[in-house]
Amino acid sequence: MKTIILLLLAVASVFAVRESEASVIDTTKVYGVTIDAISGLKYTVPALSNLVRKPTTRIVFDEWIPAVDYVNAVNQISSVSFIMGELLDSYYMKQYSLSQYAERSRNYLDTLGGKVNIWEIGNEINGEWLGTTPDVVAKMDTAYKIFKAAGKKTALTLYYNKDCWSNPQNEMFRWAVNNVPSYMKTGLDYVWISYYEDDCNGLQLNWQQIIDSLGKIFPNAKLGIGECGTLNTANKSEYISRYYRTAVIHPRWVGGFFWWYFKQDCVPYTKELWSVLNDALNNIPMPVTLASFNSYVNRRESKLIWVTSGEINNSGFEVERCAGANNWIKAGFVKGSGTTQYPVVYSFKDNNLVSGKYRYRLKQCDYNGNFEYYNLANDVEIGLPEKYNLSQNYPNPFNPRTNIDFTIPAETKVSLIIYDISGREIKRVINNETMKANYYTAVIEVSDFTTGVYFYKIITDDFVQTKKMMVIK
Repeated sequence: MKTIILLLLAVASVFAVRESEASVIDTTKVYGVTIDAISGLKYTVPALSNLVRKPTTRIVFDEWIPAVDYVNAVNQISSVSFIMGELLDSYYMKQYSLSQYAERSRNYLDTLGGKVNIWEIGNEINGEWLGTTPDVVAKMDTAYKIFKAAGKKTALTLYYNKDCWSNPQNEMFRWAVNNVPSYMKTGLDYVWISYYEDDCNGLQLNWQQIIDSLGKIFPNAKLGIGECGTLNTANKSEYISRYYRTAVIHPRWVGGFFWWYFKQDCVPYTKELWSVLNDALNNIPMPVTLASFNSYVNRRESKLIWVTSGEINNSGFEVERCAGANNWIKAGFVKGSGTTQYPVVYSFKDNNLVSGKYRYRLKQCDYNGNFEYYNLANDVEIGLPEKYNLSQNYPNPFNPRTNIDFTIPAETKVSLIIYDISGREIKRVINNETMKANYYTAVIEVSDFTTGVYFYKIITDDFVQTKKMMVIK
């Protein structure tokens, strides 16, 4: 006969879960900024790390600079941010031959591929200053194949230019339809739009309409704004607030934004525009709008109730519990409602908790595996039991394992004994041990009990109770 006793106390051993656990960028929202120079990292890195949301930093890799020159910067920035590497700014693409562009792709992939999360294989790709269309398409296509073959995430940035082009063939939608190969249309991970109002008659775009149209051309890519900004100092604050709060209802909208002048405007983070950007990030609409999140306690049970007022592409909620210093474990999963604009009420019961304080959070996941965290504002406290109790074992009948719950309201000597149907003692599970007030579970595993009825009895200084259980083999 083999008997294993597990007394599940408040100080349990659990695995830690880190909030920034993903090794590659794949979140519901992309909070993008751009740095076009890597000097002054001692100021740039804190400006990134202090943002209210973990950013995705576009690093502009300068023309004719080898990848090795960026190793230190990428290592430092990757510790506080996701990274999108801009293989080459659009202004310089014309200077590169196809073989040089391919060699640049391989050099940067080999040197920085382990730390860069997204590779921007073409920047403002339909811009009229990049060169002839066949040459641009060949470079774009070659880089895409190099990074895709290595299993990397790829992004393409288009340049929005309504009524701002010389050749109508370079109009963004027309160029994308006519020149992006079909396998890229379905295979790109991200498609961004670069837009500067200063360059295009000050037009404020209908982003909902544009993203809806772009999504039809690129049916699998995540979509967003890939560049924005202004050189007009008087407009910077308003532009940052407006762009980063752009709301688009689309299952693959991820935001992006990538303010081009982050280094100039927001580094160090004591600058006023850093606070403007941080406030804008803090107010970006989430894919799930949580209207309320509350908890209720009933003896050993914690019940969580939350209400959403809107959902986009919501697969569901992983409920996570923490009983110690950042030791989060998954307690369960509640299925979401996909996409809805109506309120939805959810609930989850966490049973058989021992006395102590707990924290809870929801890990909201979409159907693409992206996630956001929502924290319960208060701690949940399971108090000490008020009276002795011996519960019916579960499962019952059982083979080969069963659980016995019991409660102790005050420190006492405890014995838990198993008898056969004739009253003969089979096993002392707990033998006159001193136990403190708490909720307990004894896990009984038996290998050589025969089929039949057995009894288990708890004996304390002030309480005795017996219950029946059955083994079936």
